[in-house]
Amino acid sequence: MSCKVVDASSGAPIVYATVMLKNINRGTHADLNGNFEIPIEQKNKGIIRISSIGYKTKEVKLSQLKTNSINVIYLSIANNQLNEIVIKSSKKKKRQLLGIQIVKQAIQNITENYPTEPHSYIGYYRDYQQPAGDSYQKNRQSKEEIKYLNVHEAIIESFDDGFDSDKLDSKKNQSLLYNYRTNNQFIQDPSLTVPYDNEKRKYSESVYITPLGGNELNILNLTNTIRNHDKMSFSFSNVFEKDFVKNHKFKVKQVIFSDTTPIYEVSFSSIMETTNYDYAAFGTIYISKQGFCNS
Repeated sequence: MSCKVVDASSGAPIVYATVMLKNINRGTHADLNGNFEIPIEQKNKGIIRISSIGYKTKEVKLSQLKTNSINVIYLSIANNQLNEIVIKSSKKKKRQLLGIQIVKQAIQNITENYPTEPHSYIGYYRDYQQPAGDSYQKNRQSKEEIKYLNVHEAIIESFDDGFDSDKLDSKKNQSLLYNYRTNNQFIQDPSLTVPYDNEKRKYSESVYITPLGGNELNILNLTNTIRNHDKMSFSFSNVFEKDFVKNHKFKVKQVIFSDTTPIYEVSFSSIMETTNYDYAAFGTIYISKQGFCNS
C-alpha cells in the first residue's frame, strides 16, 4: 500500500517521517518526498503510528487504506509554545543554553539515553538512489521524470548487543534480510553496483571495514555516528564523542515540539579550517530537552 505523509497546512511532504506498526517493533520511514510503503499483507492487522519532530503523532487504521491509489496522510503542527529554557549560575543569573552546550550534553548522555542491553527490531528495508537533475531522464529519452534508481526491498531484522558493544566486530550484532528482492520496475545503473573494496573504486576516506568486507549494510552501520560514538566513523565526525564538537559550529534555531515533548533544533556547520575550504558539512540536530536525547 502506497502512502504519502504531508503537512496539513502547507501540503509539503514531511521528509523521513517515522512509521511504526502499533504494538509491535516494526516500522519504516518516509522518503525525501514523504512517500512510504506498507506491505499489503498487513492491511487487516492493525494500526500505524506516524510521527515527525514538530508534528502531532497520528494513528491510522490499515484497513482504511486504499490498495490501488496513494493514501495521503496529513500531520498537524505540534504546540510550540514554551517558556524560556535557562540554566542558573551560583550568582542566580540566567542565561540561555548555547548550541555547543546542548550538543556536548547530548553526547555525554548517549549511553544513558540509548540501550546498552541486547535488543532487536524489525523494519521494512528499501534501498534506493534518487538522481539529482535530469541526466538519467535525458539519457534514456524518457518523457517522465525518473525519481528512483536501483530499488531493492526486504524485511530486515537487526540484532544489537547494546551501545557498549562494537557494531561490526561483535558476532552478536547481526542483520538479517527476509524476502529480499530487486524491484526491476525501476532503472538499474550498473556503475552504482560496484562492491565496496576499501581502497579502489568504491571506498570511504579514512574508513576501513575489517571484519566483513564489502557488505553495504556495514557501511550504513559504520557511518551511524551515534551508534559508533566512541569509534572512527567518517570525515568531520571522526570519533564522534571527541571530534564532532571541535570540528563544527552550532546555533540554537528554536525550540519545537514532538507531540508534547520540547525539542531543541540546533543547526551545525563544519569549520572551514577543518574542511580545508574544499568541502562543507552542515545540517540540523534535534535534541530533546528531557534527558538531552538525540533525534
